[in-house]
Amino acid sequence: MEHSAKQGEHSDSRSFQVRKNYLSGGKHYAFFTLKNVSENRIGMVYELIDGLSFPVYTKLVMDRYADGKAKEVLKRIGADRSSDERLSSASNRPLKSKLEQQLRSLDTLSRRVTEGGDALFKISMTFIVSGSHPAELNSNMKRFAQAMSLLGMDLVREHVLSRRRALKLATPLKSLRAKYILDSRSVASLVPLRYEGTPSIGGVFLGVDADSEKPVFADPFQGNSYNSVIVGETGSGKSFFSKLLLMRALITGTAKSALVIDPMGEYGADLCASSSSILEEEDIVAKIPNLAVNSSFQDLTIVRQTPDILNRNSSILDEVINITDRFLRSGNGSKKIILIDEAHSYFRFARTTGYLDTIYRSSRHFNTSVISISQNLEDFTGIPEGKSMLSNSSMNFIFRNKDRQRNAISFLTSRRFGELRTDLLPGGKRDPYSECYFYSDGMLRRIRIICTAREAGIIGQS
Repeated sequence: MEHSAKQGEHSDSRSFQVRKNYLSGGKHYAFFTLKNVSENRIGMVYELIDGLSFPVYTKLVMDRYADGKAKEVLKRIGADRSSDERLSSASNRPLKSKLEQQLRSLDTLSRRVTEGGDALFKISMTFIVSGSHPAELNSNMKRFAQAMSLLGMDLVREHVLSRRRALKLATPLKSLRAKYILDSRSVASLVPLRYEGTPSIGGVFLGVDADSEKPVFADPFQGNSYNSVIVGETGSGKSFFSKLLLMRALITGTAKSALVIDPMGEYGADLCASSSSILEEEDIVAKIPNLAVNSSFQDLTIVRQTPDILNRNSSILDEVINITDRFLRSGNGSKKIILIDEAHSYFRFARTTGYLDTIYRSSRHFNTSVISISQNLEDFTGIPEGKSMLSNSSMNFIFRNKDRQRNAISFLTSRRFGELRTDLLPGGKRDPYSECYFYSDGMLRRIRIICTAREAGIIGQS
């Protein structure tokens, strides 16, 4: 099986030239094989691949076991894992936990096959990452490996390629080296039936539609406006979501760089696996004035200043505007994100309120998406500039909030969807997941935010 590729695209061996660790044939291709999956999120593989800003081809080879052979294989693997678990040292808790988890999974698999009538398959997977030239291929490989690691997928790069090995990996009809065992229910999640067109390449995977269970993507750089607003009460999950959105946008290449205005110190450098920097309050006045207009920013730049210092030191406020404007004009046309947390803190000052309205109107010209985060929609609808910011936003995310927000929501959605009970949305630490209303292009969807344990761990540290 090839995902997001034409059948047979890699099958003409005459068009290939084999380099040391990649294949050249019009484009350049590098190969990753699946070694292990440490988390039960394999069903998200294709959603994450669809969200990448470059093509990735998936080769999936499946062979079905005969029914009698399937039970024999599961019994043998179970005995091996039980022996490993008994012999593992009690001090090596991570290994012991991993083996215990594998035994539980094998037990479930055995019941499905022996009692539920499921078939058993051995599968192997290879991912083929492409690029128009070697430098782009190298960049795409790094982004792909980061994205897959968020799913807990342990991949091995094919570092040394013989011609025979390269063609075996690239040709759909050839079998692969590593084999894994899955039942038919798990295979169904790897080979999803699509009854609609594949999402266009690019954008960030947010989660699933709470009604249809179909994946939902968002690309802030595709609408008439590039801007967004995220609102929700404290503990509703909006801060977690904004970090997830930012991290995925940077890793998938949806955005090349980001500037975070962080008055509460909630964002950390861990959100970006490449270059990042944090400007604390004492750095702002000292460093920002010395930056040239065309300064090269890090992939992630975080500016921290507490809301109270804005009242005590007006120069801080001026310099926050200064660095935001410099970042807006930087990058030579590359896609950028400016994320402004606790936006209501800046609505107290006429010059920042006016400036935010201005960049919301002009951000598309600078290939920049501006995302403002606040607790209440009324923070925006209560002032003319805020209403203008909402009007110049292509995507709006509404997390749990009080009933008193209904009038503001009616303003946002032009009253076409009736009453929205945002106060009933799950979210935050008290719930197993968060939901929000996603309003874009006149469409309103309730989406359930999905992330992996690895992503949650990174966000929890940031």
